Amino acid sequence: MKKVFITGVLATAIIGASFTFAQTSFQNIDVAFNAASIEVDGQKLDADVITYNGKTYAPVKDISQAFGKQVEWDEQTSTVIIKSSPFSFAGMFDDVSDLVQTMLGVVVGGIITYMVIIKKAIKKLKS
Repeated sequence: MKKVFITGVLATAIIGASFTFAQTSFQNIDVAFNAASIEVDGQKLDADVITYNGKTYAPVKDISQAFGKQVEWDEQTSTVIIKSSPFSFAGMFDDVSDLVQTMLGVVVGGIITYMVIIKKAIKKLKS
């Protein structure tokens, strides 16, 4: 009976100590939720923003993607990894129509240049 009692006391002490230790790693804080907004190149981001101790905090993923970056999370090292996208038009064009117009301009310009070169080559051959 004495062994059961001692085992129970030790188990309670160990479990209680682990709960106490776990609680000390967290701290409750008061924050202002959505007290601020973020704009990138005139466009407002749809991101949850908080303010704490005079500093504004926003999700890294939302901010990074606004600048055309890729965001990854490394579970093993608890690290946010931000990479440049392999190919991105972020920040270069106001919208898709600007991109299409620019691409068409390049294609048409290239065709005209090609036609001028061919025309000159034909003239040379004739002379």
